[in-house]
Amino acid sequence: MIRPRQEHFLDQWLSLQFVKYLWQKLVSLWFKIAVV
Repeated sequence: MIRPRQEHFLDQWLSLQFVKYLWQKLVSLWFKIAVV
């Protein structure tokens, strides 16, 4: 079953937001370790 292009775009956008969120968490954690 082929999904609509808009839905596919939404999936990509959500996954991108999730990756950005994980990256921010990783960076903040690294800064905590670096400061301490």
